[in-house]
Amino acid sequence: MAKRILVIAAIAIAAIFAVPTAAMAAGYVPPGNVSSSGGPTAAPGATVTVTFAAGSYNSGEAVTVSVTGDPAPTLGVIGTATSTYTATSTGGLSFKVIIPASATSSSVYSVVATGQTSGNVGTYRITVAGTGASTAVSKGLAFTGGTISMLVVWSAAGLLALGAALLIVMRIVRRQRAQA
Repeated sequence: MAKRILVIAAIAIAAIFAVPTAAMAAGYVPPGNVSSSGGPTAAPGATVTVTFAAGSYNSGEAVTVSVTGDPAPTLGVIGTATSTYTATSTGGLSFKVIIPASATSSSVYSVVATGQTSGNVGTYRITVAGTGASTAVSKGLAFTGGTISMLVVWSAAGLLALGAALLIVMRIVRRQRAQA
């Protein structure tokens, strides 16, 4: 009976560690991998080059880029706010965003680049600088979690499971000694 319990516990623990969590479904490009010419602010009518560092996407991967904001911006000379680019052989990406001349100091443009193969998602925000415009702009995704490495989390969970298994074994041994 005790062996069955230990086998079932071992299988349950293995299943927990073998199944990836939903948060691991898509990769995210770290905010430090994204930059633009002139920083996160731009003047009305400016052309901003947004750059994703090497390793952000797979080599030669198609990356869909969309830019939203009011008034509507354009990507490169295409005249659209959504376009597909090809990552470099090192997984980097660079493209131009044209800020409309009619943009005001309250205009904010959000850039989202999604790798079609890797699923990696990179974001960047551009604020139009003008009279009285705030230059405090966040880059990338909002920070919503801790800074603890997943290795530490999984190690702690493993130690907790090991401790629980040890307690079960100790109870079984005590019962057997008491009966003998």
